[in-house]
Amino acid sequence: MIAKDLRRLSKLYVKVLALQLPPPHTEYMAEAMLFISGSAGCVKQKQLVDFMEVDRRSLMPMLKQLLDMGYLLAEEDPACNNEHLFSLAENGKKVMPQIYEAVSAAEKIMEEKLGEPGLSAFKKGMVQIEVSLKSKVLGYEFKKP
Repeated sequence: MIAKDLRRLSKLYVKVLALQLPPPHTEYMAEAMLFISGSAGCVKQKQLVDFMEVDRRSLMPMLKQLLDMGYLLAEEDPACNNEHLFSLAENGKKVMPQIYEAVSAAEKIMEEKLGEPGLSAFKKGMVQIEVSLKSKVLGYEFKKP
């Protein structure tokens, strides 16, 4: 089953990444901070939920941890009372080079085995699979019981 292979590959990639990430050493932290860093201005919770393909209840504890660590800033969204806008705090900006380096090092390990064309083809294939699968689940929202 391909899901098992993808899950196993993902876990190995995350372990390699975590070795070089700043605390709390999670790929979710890195993914959220990379997304926020690459966005112009503030990012809404809903944007992070959609981008990371997680439900809000899973995302909020991680965001709280990043706020507590001083990596993120949050402000109430004036357009929606129960929504927040997130941006990188100074501490978050300081660790971004470490996050970029961790991602680069993990990809370099894969590139050593696959070569640059192979890694590029792998990434393109992953995007094609993602687009195909997303088209089949439009409108479906995963909710934890």
